[in-house]
Amino acid sequence: MNNRMEIRPKRFINVCHYQHPSSKKTAFLIHGLGGRSGQWLPQLTVLKKDYSVVIPDLYGHGQSDKPKPSNAFNPYTFSEYEQDLRILFNRFATDTNIIAGHSYGGALAASLAIDHQDKVNRLVLISPVPCTPNLQISWAYKLPLFMMEIFRFLLEKKAQKQSFDPTTDPKIIETELYESRKNPMYVIKAAIDGMLQMQRIDVTMLTVPTLILLGQHDQLILSEVSQKFYQQLPHHRIIMLDNIAHMALAEKPDVVNIEMTNFLQEEFQFPLRDRAM
Repeated sequence: MNNRMEIRPKRFINVCHYQHPSSKKTAFLIHGLGGRSGQWLPQLTVLKKDYSVVIPDLYGHGQSDKPKPSNAFNPYTFSEYEQDLRILFNRFATDTNIIAGHSYGGALAASLAIDHQDKVNRLVLISPVPCTPNLQISWAYKLPLFMMEIFRFLLEKKAQKQSFDPTTDPKIIETELYESRKNPMYVIKAAIDGMLQMQRIDVTMLTVPTLILLGQHDQLILSEVSQKFYQQLPHHRIIMLDNIAHMALAEKPDVVNIEMTNFLQEEFQFPLRDRAM
């Protein structure tokens, strides 16, 4: 299912692609900064019953290539990722398409959906980063690269505290920490720099029915920050998840699956209604 793809000249990414034998529906799943396609495995297990599924490792992540950026060019900016995802979507899109994104992948998912509203039927955003420049993030992530390398252990501890609810199984946290250490710090630094420079997207123009799942205890991207930005969507539903922080895909994958499945199967009457869990 994993395929090495030259998404653009000399730019190779890994794509997990499950081809449904008969369905004309496709799900595109986009992970966040520092993440990987494997974080979507519990959702793949459910979605593949009815959908073909496309899950890329963003450039610099997972099994995709990870070249060092130069002073002249950062290959990990928001616009670079946008270009990759547009090409991927145009290659694999079918009659019916859904897009889901987690964290930074949520911002990328929103951008992709707004460009392809004629082909996207549903959008799911999980703890999404707002599509706006100069996000309020910890000063530690703005340190020079060499200092981030030196203090990586402390950065990991801080991110762990912000990203996971205290009730999360320690084994889940350890697995995510182990996988995150495979990400070169130069990629993380360059991707953060690129994220902080993204252009604001006018989400009021995005009319696709959208489910927004927010973790009640998210301290990495505060739920109120995500809510304030994405509640501008004309047709959205916000669900606040109890005992979940930023990493809902890992913390409570079954909860994510239930909410996503219900949303995808629902016959809509507008406006959609927010609720808490």
